[in-house]
Amino acid sequence: MRSKIVVAAALSLSFFTTGCGASVSTESEQPQDSAVQSTSPTTEASAIRKKAIGEEAAAGCVEGAGRETCDVRFTITSITRGESCSAYSTGILELPANHEVVRFNIEAETAPEFSYAQANGVLLTQYWSVVDADGYMVKDPDIATGCDVDANVVYKFLEPGTKQRSSVPIIAPVGATTLRLSEQGHGWEWEIPAVAEMPPTAPAAPPVESPAPSTVQEWTPITTTVAQNPVDSRPNPYPNSQDSFGRDTGTSGATLVGCGDWSEYQPGTGIYSDGSLDYAAQCLPGGSMAPN
Repeated sequence: MRSKIVVAAALSLSFFTTGCGASVSTESEQPQDSAVQSTSPTTEASAIRKKAIGEEAAAGCVEGAGRETCDVRFTITSITRGESCSAYSTGILELPANHEVVRFNIEAETAPEFSYAQANGVLLTQYWSVVDADGYMVKDPDIATGCDVDANVVYKFLEPGTKQRSSVPIIAPVGATTLRLSEQGHGWEWEIPAVAEMPPTAPAAPPVESPAPSTVQEWTPITTTVAQNPVDSRPNPYPNSQDSFGRDTGTSGATLVGCGDWSEYQPGTGIYSDGSLDYAAQCLPGGSMAPN
């Protein structure tokens, strides 16, 4: 997911071994004797916990406390593969050979206050990976920028007392089997469903010839328009961000005059007529003003 720059300290290994993500049952998460409050996240034997789509996981849980007190509770609500996005289907951008788009939708809810400060980064992009059909892990897969992207949950640090949803398209090897969130072999994983087979279609009925109309057809002029670059209309994946002058993104009224050099700025950084830097879809890969 290297299309966005994320600066974050690595989470401790113990944080990815929190027992709250293992089961909904509190009996399996808490010891029978919970009179002494633990000062570290709970742990369990299984290094990678398998989760079903729609099943809640959690991190930052205090041993002996209820599940609702966990710092972060999150759910993968759907995973799909083989999405056809306009920028790829029209040839503006190209997927790597033998790769496809895998999209996962995620919902996250945080506690009013964090028991563990590092909880705010547990869902960041560097901890995600996929496992291909041969069992090889691909860490931090690229975001599929040619698709619609709404990825704040994995791009930004979480804040206490909030609920968020994101839809994250990633580029994965064709036939990848598993989506994983982990660090040093500890975390959670979800099976990537296979593409559902389409039901067979009924044979088309033979065309029925109809008599030619008796009226004279009038000639209608055909007009054509130049197709707009679809990348230029992609929305800002950070709708609540600010430009370099501290103004809400997209509110300066200035004119886009160029794009920031990708060796110094992340793709999608535009240079405006008042000297400010702000998001510009035209500066994304495949955009009409993207650097060569």
